[in-house]
Amino acid sequence: MSDKKRVPSKGSRQPAIELNPYLLLIGRVLLAIIFMVSGFKQIGNFKVMVYNLEQHHIPLAGLAMMLAILMEIGGGLFLMLGYRTKQAALVLVVFLLLANAVFNLDFSDALRQMQFFKDLAILGGLLFVTQTGGGRFSLEEWFHQET
Repeated sequence: MSDKKRVPSKGSRQPAIELNPYLLLIGRVLLAIIFMVSGFKQIGNFKVMVYNLEQHHIPLAGLAMMLAILMEIGGGLFLMLGYRTKQAALVLVVFLLLANAVFNLDFSDALRQMQFFKDLAILGGLLFVTQTGGGRFSLEEWFHQET
């Protein structure tokens, strides 16, 4: 029996794709780390982060910051563990789109422009996860839950 998950390609004459469960796990963990580290750093710099949001004219900046931290740490943890993986990835997609819209649309700043394109790459990975789910090495699989 193969350890790979077969994903049929809908509406295509292409053969089904075989997904390596080990690579799905590694990809989920690497994506999750980005968000979890960021969330914990924001806790440590909460006042500075709230001030930064206020400078970008975000209403209720303190509440927005708490929500951002919850989305990053919670979404990252769910993604890493493979629990409600598709939903966690979608939450992180929304977070990343909002963060990019607020902070990285100034293309006259080379650093912001580079961050924008890095975030697009992360979005690509998250969108892939919304289609594959957690894979064999996930809590979803462990508990036989549908996502």
